[in-house]
Amino acid sequence: MNPIQSAVASFKSYALPAVVGVAGCIAVAGLLVPARAAEKDAKAEKGVDFVKDIQPIFKESCVKCHKAPDARGPGRGPGGPGGAAPAGGPGPGPGGGPGGRGPGGPGGPGRGPAGGFRLDDKAAAMKGGKHGAAIVPGKAEDSLLYKLLTAPAKAGDDEVSAMPKAKRGEEFKAIPDDQIKLIKQWIDEGAKWPKQ
Repeated sequence: MNPIQSAVASFKSYALPAVVGVAGCIAVAGLLVPARAAEKDAKAEKGVDFVKDIQPIFKESCVKCHKAPDARGPGRGPGGPGGAAPAGGPGPGPGGGPGGRGPGGPGGPGRGPAGGFRLDDKAAAMKGGKHGAAIVPGKAEDSLLYKLLTAPAKAGDDEVSAMPKAKRGEEFKAIPDDQIKLIKQWIDEGAKWPKQ
């Protein structure tokens, strides 16, 4: 066999199967990429489902601070009456009363949702809080809720902290990007929130 024939035989036995294999992988990958894109397009066409996609995000990251006040929790309701005067001593004993530690618990007025904004109720969420409407259906870029998911934002004369608000001594940590994108898409699609 001459050198050219040897090279051709070598190519057929080693390189040709490798080339065919690589071409096959590229073809399969080429089919998978459009399939994944089609899945995303189908989700985008179907729209975001509030109960399945958005409500769990709100419950996990927002509702702890942005819910109706709970009058039964500690420090949420008025304190109990003052205790009886200690034997032989002036004034009331260690009773409840606002801030007291006796019957009635720690007392103090009920605390409302942070910023006056609730995310546990559709009507309250759409009404907004002390900075006005936070959800502008169809306009995520104009919605304070969306803006605050990545950075602080101006609302009138106030600078509002990014959400969820960082705990004392900790830095802000945004919710995952895919959740922010879902909330943006939900608002852009009209912020549909089914009746409760």
